[in-house]
Amino acid sequence: MKELFVGIVLILVLGIGGFLYRNTFEHPYVPTVPAPVCDTQAKVCPDGQSVTRSGASCTFAPCSLPNVEDTTLGIAFVLPSGYVSNTDAIGAEESLRAVFEEASKGSVPH
Repeated sequence: MKELFVGIVLILVLGIGGFLYRNTFEHPYVPTVPAPVCDTQAKVCPDGQSVTRSGASCTFAPCSLPNVEDTTLGIAFVLPSGYVSNTDAIGAEESLRAVFEEASKGSVPH
């Protein structure tokens, strides 16, 4: 009778162990990182539109054109109509942060 009881317990332990082992491989535990909850502040761009905080660091999204901003200098302004950014004009001049020119003139030097 004692051998029968030990046999039943052994079968149950092996069955439960096999179930847990298989379940671990079929459904592995993947810890979920909750998305950050950003506050509901809004930043007003120079032209009046507003942007909210987003992303993992909850930073403000950049204002879209015609707004131009340089966060390192702390300036923002509205680009006048008809002007576009010309990144080729900056070249090796390190003091220039951005160059804007009239779209009709292209990249022809003045």
